[in-house]
Amino acid sequence: MIQTKTIENLVTDNAKVVLDHQTSSLHVSLSGFIPFKQMESIIHHEFEMIRFFQLSKCLIDLRGIKVYAPGTPELIQTVWFPRVKEEGVQYIAFVVPEDVFGQASMNKAHDESDKKENINVKYFKDLISAKKWLMQPS
Repeated sequence: MIQTKTIENLVTDNAKVVLDHQTSSLHVSLSGFIPFKQMESIIHHEFEMIRFFQLSKCLIDLRGIKVYAPGTPELIQTVWFPRVKEEGVQYIAFVVPEDVFGQASMNKAHDESDKKENINVKYFKDLISAKKWLMQPS
């Protein structure tokens, strides 16, 4: 008997990690305060989905984030950015938080990591613009 491995979308109260068929990307939406251990679990699910579906694009919606838990900015810098690059991601569209504190948290977490990892990263104020950019021919 042949077993086929599948991977499910992740949907929790404050995180949604799904395959976006329209943009052929991993679509992640985060909101509220996410404790460090939960964030670790979320990003590991992201890695699994990127690998399983062989994705080269991510759409990360951070509009609902106001502040990151202690340790999360370092996790994003030292684990998330290098690993998505290693898994083959070449394009990342971030939808930025409207909240000033959310923007500050995001900036601290990204802190030049996108440039160091040589990934094509763009920041957007809305989901529609981010999706349009991801759907452009590479």
